[in-house]
Amino acid sequence: MNWLAFLLALAFCKAASIPADSAPITNLTQPGTSISAFPDKPDANWDYLIDPKGPKLDETASLMVCVRAMQDLALANLDQPIREQLKYIEPEFPSVTIVVVPNTVGTTTVRFALWTILSAIQDMILSNRFQTSEVRGRYKRYFVGIVRFSVTSPGPLATPQQLDASSNDDRRLDCIVQYLDKAIERKDVFLTMFFTLVVLASQSKTEPLNVVTLRTLGRTVQVSTIWNRDRTARAAATQPWNAENLILLVGYLPRILVQTNKFYEMNIEVKNRALGGVVIGRGVLRSSPRTGLTGTS
Repeated sequence: MNWLAFLLALAFCKAASIPADSAPITNLTQPGTSISAFPDKPDANWDYLIDPKGPKLDETASLMVCVRAMQDLALANLDQPIREQLKYIEPEFPSVTIVVVPNTVGTTTVRFALWTILSAIQDMILSNRFQTSEVRGRYKRYFVGIVRFSVTSPGPLATPQQLDASSNDDRRLDCIVQYLDKAIERKDVFLTMFFTLVVLASQSKTEPLNVVTLRTLGRTVQVSTIWNRDRTARAAATQPWNAENLILLVGYLPRILVQTNKFYEMNIEVKNRALGGVVIGRGVLRSSPRTGLTGTS
């Protein structure tokens, strides 16, 4: 898979403000077309409209609530329809809320919600503008759902729909991080986590993975990540290294980095606590210059 080409295309995607006369289009699929015919990752038919207005949003809360929402969506079936609003708040940083608003014709799926959140947070990062926004995802210029970023309102949070995900429990994994000397801008690290979740969402959650390699263009550098399955007999006999494990890890890792306020190149070791601390996989995160590339916003 040419994931680098995918990341390059998204990094320079231009968004437009929502025109006043824009209206949902109700015919996305042609007769006889299965919703599963859509691609696993954004392609040339994908774009989004963003309308940033209203109060500014806390940057950390915006980044962390996207981690929570995208992890939840990545664990679910990409073709699962979203029929009611989904609301997300990160309890440790509760000042920002994400609401996924499905359209009325049933074409809002987990896939399109995930892509819309990715497009929205990438736009905020590259423009350095974290602001109350409404973002409409479009496929072949048909609206496939809305995502709203807003300041959290007082009162309890209700989640009308629970996604059918493989797992929502990361307590069985321990993540050990070794920080190296080279710092990486925080936003670039988060962009890497977001793109990783989108890529992993399209993989089988249970089939073993050997190596996953990604390169993400950030605001200032290119970030490379490599995730390897531990190939020892002991690890292979206890638990496979799969997309579910990686999604849980990627959803947990930003919490560690924010709590420690350490954003550096790093080596990562993942252990299964329930199996006596057996190492099941390792990862590395490295940065390099954006050679020959200019303009990030």
